[in-house]
Amino acid sequence: MKINIIRFILSVLVTFWGVSYAIAGAFNVDPNANEVYLRMSCSEGDGANTVVLDNCFDTIGDLVTWIDSRVPSQQSPLVVAIGAGEFDVLKLNCNGGGHTTFRGSGVGTTRISGADLTGCGELVFEHLTIERLSLFAAVRWTNNTSVALNSRWNDVELIGRSYAWYEISNNGGACTDGVQSNAGQHYWVGSRLRASGGNVFISTYRDACGSENWFIGSEIIADSGGSSSPYSITAISQDSDGETHVYGSVIRTLVDSVYASTNPGQIWCNQPMPSVLAACAAFGGNIHIHGTGIDVISSVANDIGALATGPGSGSFIHANETSYVLKDAGGSTTRLTVIDGDIAAPYAWQPSASPPDIVSTEGSDQVIVVAPGQTPRMLVYSLTCQSDWFEVNANTCYQP
Repeated sequence: MKINIIRFILSVLVTFWGVSYAIAGAFNVDPNANEVYLRMSCSEGDGANTVVLDNCFDTIGDLVTWIDSRVPSQQSPLVVAIGAGEFDVLKLNCNGGGHTTFRGSGVGTTRISGADLTGCGELVFEHLTIERLSLFAAVRWTNNTSVALNSRWNDVELIGRSYAWYEISNNGGACTDGVQSNAGQHYWVGSRLRASGGNVFISTYRDACGSENWFIGSEIIADSGGSSSPYSITAISQDSDGETHVYGSVIRTLVDSVYASTNPGQIWCNQPMPSVLAACAAFGGNIHIHGTGIDVISSVANDIGALATGPGSGSFIHANETSYVLKDAGGSTTRLTVIDGDIAAPYAWQPSASPPDIVSTEGSDQVIVVAPGQTPRMLVYSLTCQSDWFEVNANTCYQP
């Protein structure tokens, strides 16, 4: 009863201050506050020792209603400090605004049940988990403006079903005008993105908008998760003239289901590419990968691949100072696939008694073959050789 009386008094006071929305879940909120709190409960203690936190919300819906009224700006940004617990879906329509930092209490400690962010720029997310398995994407980022929409993600975890991140324009097309970064920039630092269990396809990070995306010290995982009737699985999909940069990170595609031998027609990576990929650039998209580990591992027989470009002119992947773990239980392994565009990804495999059984592009792979009782032989991948390998010192196709 005492808490109900306090709620009533605060409701009257906040209404008197000019806030015109329902405040059942808001407590003594300054309409111009620079920092507010989101908690499972805004009261602490019990009985006579109960204390109600000022500038506090106990539902994410009431918080969003207040943000719509507060209208954060560059001159007056907002910080939302979020406590431990699991909160409802965050739905923001910023109309080109944003300027809000959502600061959680730790990955796995603060959990938000998905995010739908429309027309939002200058958003920051820190120290929290966003997980949504009921719909296809943990975070759906929609650009409905003509201005660049930027975001920063520090120490966050995204967990989705078909996508962890899905970015697209309001009308379903590209956001870019062909000028790099005009659609926006997204920075990911020390973060982990995972998509698992999509029944038709999985694409952990999908930018169909045309933004600049930067991953630093992060992990991007596509996991089949025992999904049924899958068509394609890719950790990174970049198209629409956008760019994705990955530095000092890990890209992993992990498969325990049988996939179609080639992608049956998803718009970002058309056949005859392998359906199991680490990264794909299409329709003018670019991907740059440096100082990063790429793992594509299938526990059942699949045709797997690492990097692919096309369809669409201008598609390009640059992957240097990158390592690969490509393992499959019976299918073919294609490191590089070029339909349109180009891939610049030279790689020297570790010395072995025989060259790796892979498909690649002319001159992109090197290996030193060291057979018992023989001197080392340097091989370069070549489509002109029946063995797929050219022996440099002998100036002829390699013969085992």
